This record gives sequence, C-alpha cells and structure tokens, in this order.
Amino acid sequence: MAALGSTLAGTCKVTRRTDGLTWTEVDNEIFVLDSTEGFYLHLNVTAAFLWEQLAEARSVDDLVAAAQSAFAGDPAEVRAGVIELLETLRGRKVVAIQD
Repeated sequence: MAALGSTLAGTCKVTRRTDGLTWTEVDNEIFVLDSTEGFYLHLNVTAAFLWEQLAEARSVDDLVAAAQSAFAGDPAEVRAGVIELLETLRGRKVVAIQD
C-alpha cells in the first residue's frame, strides 16, 4: 500500500472500497455510510465529484486533472486538496491506494 502525503506518486491507483458501504447523493453532496464500522462521511460538492470519479480505479494524477478541469483553482492547491481528501478516505478505509 502506498504512503500518502508528499510521497504519494501520481501514478498510484485509488479504488473505492464497496464492501459494507452505502451512499446517497443529496443536493450534489454525498453521504457515505459504513454500517460495519458504524460511521458516516459527509462529502461536499468537490469531494462528491471525486468520489464519483472513483467508480473505477484512477491514478492520483487522473483525479487531480479531473478536479482541475471541473473546479477553478491553483494547480498546487487542487493537488493538495485531492491528496488531503484521499488521506481522509483512506484513514476511514473507504478507499485503497495501490502502487
């Protein structure tokens, strides 16, 4: 499993873990429920967009490019935001990061 943060390579693949997860979209935001672990996540519009991008395995670079094209912002800040989200999602075990 790849480390995140400054060592996260752009070619790492990110996949959404579906076992035990349910989610629903409400007003362009997504609520993810992990009934096994007993928690839910609220994903804002930007995070929900990236969650939808994870229907299939995507590289970090692909996710950053998708976010950059969908939302205006400084490329370095967009990349940092994507990595921060991935760290949060991996910490909650709802995504897996593969080298």
